[in-house]
Amino acid sequence: MNQRKVEILEAALACFAEIGIAATTIEHIRLRSGASTGSIYHHFGNKEGIAGALYLHGKALYWKGVFQVLEKAQTGEELIKGVVHHHLDWTEDHPDWARYLLYMRRDAAIKEAEAELRRSTAETLSKVGAIVRPFVERGEIAPYPKELYIPLLIGPAQEVIRHWLAGRSDTPPSQNKGALAEAAWRVFNPGQSK
Repeated sequence: MNQRKVEILEAALACFAEIGIAATTIEHIRLRSGASTGSIYHHFGNKEGIAGALYLHGKALYWKGVFQVLEKAQTGEELIKGVVHHHLDWTEDHPDWARYLLYMRRDAAIKEAEAELRRSTAETLSKVGAIVRPFVERGEIAPYPKELYIPLLIGPAQEVIRHWLAGRSDTPPSQNKGALAEAAWRVFNPGQSK
């Protein structure tokens, strides 16, 4: 993605976080990004196009970090705990992105990107499966139906994040990462699971 598009998306994220997606106008994004109105429309078409592209970009940023964890993990335990740590740390380091990704997935504003979201999600999960599969085959990670891996891995962490992002908890997510990573490992540790 070129730098101008990234600048527009970052400006949009800031506007959406500050005044909400419904209240944000192309003019707000233009002023924040320094881009021309023509450039914004050329790259994204409309505000819904921006919202969808923003969601896809945020997902890509998040998953880039996950893949770094997955690719350097030497053991099943490193893999499981590393993903939980990344999930919590990334949220704390990027709360506006995390809030957008968490709450905007079903918003009508990003419906234009639905087909691309489905395609990119399927591609991402396929790549994750290819990395995790050898750990399962070697008996380092307990086998589960593929649709359970993400909920079992980050479900409890996601609940902690939801409360923190909604302002119902003042405890930063990273303060709980040891306990949450250990809980996830207990679920996936072949010696303790099932």
